[in-house]
Amino acid sequence: MLNKIKTKYKIITLFTLISSILTGLHFIIITLLIGATYYISLKKVIYAKRFKYFDNYLKQIGKQEINVYLIKSKYPNAFNIGKNIFFSTEFIRRFRNDKDILYATLGHEIGHYDEKHQIIIIITSLIYVGTSTLLKESINVKLTIGYVITMLTLIWILEIKADLYSTKLSKENAIGLIKVLNQLKRFSLTHPPTWIRIKILEKYLKGEIKWKRKKIQ
Repeated sequence: MLNKIKTKYKIITLFTLISSILTGLHFIIITLLIGATYYISLKKVIYAKRFKYFDNYLKQIGKQEINVYLIKSKYPNAFNIGKNIFFSTEFIRRFRNDKDILYATLGHEIGHYDEKHQIIIIITSLIYVGTSTLLKESINVKLTIGYVITMLTLIWILEIKADLYSTKLSKENAIGLIKVLNQLKRFSLTHPPTWIRIKILEKYLKGEIKWKRKKIQ
């Protein structure tokens, strides 16, 4: 399984490099940054170990296809690559006694997978690459800025949607997400401001946001 993940990382990095060359040499800088990010993550993924803590829970919600791994890291984090979800050792060490946080975070990452957020981002990037190539606008600053703003907005929306997906699995997940967001306050361009995410989750708990609960098998 990990070999497949490694291959996916290589394909994504290669695709990004080719896209950058097609859209303009200045994008090679972006490629190098993305490539470095993939390499650092991949280095952690290679040494990942199967984490069986969530097996029973995944069975309860009908998501047995999900694979959960533990990676050694001093940074409290969780992320997904398709149906493979990774928790850092620091995240588990810090929150191992709080099931609300663990299940809520898992639900958030499952949301990214189940609603195919990574595919949405890739398609958006492909549209930009195609538009930039056809219009030969490789040095058009406005087009680049527009793409960056669009991508960041999309990523923020998908992060909020992943939060909401988690709450659909269980109302307690809203509480878990609020707790972990309050404890891991940090600034990141790839995530909406913490206060916005908490505000939305609090509205759900107050009944101001309603939707059908996802069926648990």
